[in-house]
Amino acid sequence: MQGNLDDLLRETAEETFESLAYMFPMPSEDDEPAFAGPMVSAGVAFTGPLCGTLAISIEQSMLTELTGNMLGEMNADELTEAQQADGFGELLNVVCGNLLPRLAGEQAVFDVHAPRVFGDQPVPETLDGRSVRARVELELDSGKAVAILYADADEVAAIAG
Repeated sequence: MQGNLDDLLRETAEETFESLAYMFPMPSEDDEPAFAGPMVSAGVAFTGPLCGTLAISIEQSMLTELTGNMLGEMNADELTEAQQADGFGELLNVVCGNLLPRLAGEQAVFDVHAPRVFGDQPVPETLDGRSVRARVELELDSGKAVAILYADADEVAAIAG
């Protein structure tokens, strides 16, 4: 199941980055570090047939471009920190909203909470008492991102089975 979760998370995150922020997947360079510079992380909790949190970390340098692309803003450098945080949160909401039906089926109903920005802190190995169930590193044309799904093992097994 782990491989399937990783594959679903990778596919969903790459599709969302591509369609929403115009940031495209690139072949991975194995010898490069996950993050070359400062990063920003955020998470969105969800409850329903599966409870957990989806977290994403991106290189700080991607944030202006990500938000500018999402808003169609030609002068993205003029976006405020609040606008950039909102744009990042919206990307996270869309990835989560696209992932959950893939995990639990189209009929499943979830409550997706407001995103929370963790700032420049890396996402931890456990979050809200839940362990990592899927983790993928994304190489995008604009930089690197990491997406992590936190959930209870029993709940993941129940929806998979």
